[in-house]
Amino acid sequence: MTLLDDVLRNAGFSRHDSGYRFAPLPTITECSKPMLLSGEWEGSKKSYETILKTRAISDWGGRNIVYLSNLKALTDMKPPTEATIAVLNYLDGDELLHADVESKNTSYEDELYRLFTRIADAVNRAFETWECLPEAFNVHVVTDHGACMILEEERRAFDSKIVNKLFSNERHRFAVVDEAEIDEIPKNLWELGHQFKRPFVADNKIYFLPNGHSTVRLPSKRKGYLHGGITPEEVIVPTALYRKVKAAWIKPAERFLNLDLEPETGRAKFYIQRVVNLEIEIRNLNSTDIKILRASVLSPETDVKGCNSPIIPAHGESVLHMNCYFKKTALEQQELEIEISYEIAGEAYTFTHTLGCEFKSAVRAGFSLRDL
Repeated sequence: MTLLDDVLRNAGFSRHDSGYRFAPLPTITECSKPMLLSGEWEGSKKSYETILKTRAISDWGGRNIVYLSNLKALTDMKPPTEATIAVLNYLDGDELLHADVESKNTSYEDELYRLFTRIADAVNRAFETWECLPEAFNVHVVTDHGACMILEEERRAFDSKIVNKLFSNERHRFAVVDEAEIDEIPKNLWELGHQFKRPFVADNKIYFLPNGHSTVRLPSKRKGYLHGGITPEEVIVPTALYRKVKAAWIKPAERFLNLDLEPETGRAKFYIQRVVNLEIEIRNLNSTDIKILRASVLSPETDVKGCNSPIIPAHGESVLHMNCYFKKTALEQQELEIEISYEIAGEAYTFTHTLGCEFKSAVRAGFSLRDL
């Protein structure tokens, strides 16, 4: 996803939304993709184009549907004259993951970047050809499942050898057993994995999903990625929305926590030449995570002894901690001004926060050890 995000940005697209979803089990194309396209658990055996046109009538207001099986179809597509949903079923990346690219003296990252660059160029040409408003051209990125790499030491593991021997005919990471045959399977076998029955599908199939990176049939000697399991890289899949216009992100909201306030003035009280822990709660009002890059004190003169870099989840909050050593010149100041830089959707922003306060010396009269 990072590679695809990079090439789309290079083509002039900005990310407006992103998130993660769970792929349905088992994580294989023949199960997951019909569900993704139809929006229904009972996977249809119709063609993808027929599935999409049926859904357009039920869920998408009867919009025009164009199914594209490759990039050439996108390039040759005539500019639409009405609101259109064009679905590109891009299989090249999946086929690449099943190949042994290392034998060709290259890497999966390099080859995926090459493929994704072609996608970004084709989508950008479509935008320029169709002559539509930038805000009306939406690029949705979704995938039906992830993929898993079985390492050599995992192939030699005891569990993998046992499962491979018992379920040698299955070509994916999982096995399928008829419900009537379930009693014939040794009970201790299930300890090597999980029984799974698809909850919203009317069939009599029981799926065996091995633990970890084990698989019911070890792949051939060639390296490559597999599907069908329940590891995070297979089940947790990204989604994103891109447009040709910059996103109007909402500035984070912030507030100081656990302040010691002066009763007479209501201002925050800090002592100079002591390490003071500042706690700033930051709330993210956007649908995309925010990452704090750095925080600094603009005024008064301060040494920041330590600062964390929290991730602020979408529609959530986190606490930024700063250990500050205020210099002696702070005695003349009545405000604390902090600058915080953050990143959202790959773009950097900065905001400042000001707090009315009083700076005091710990060696003056009236100081108590409880103030330390």
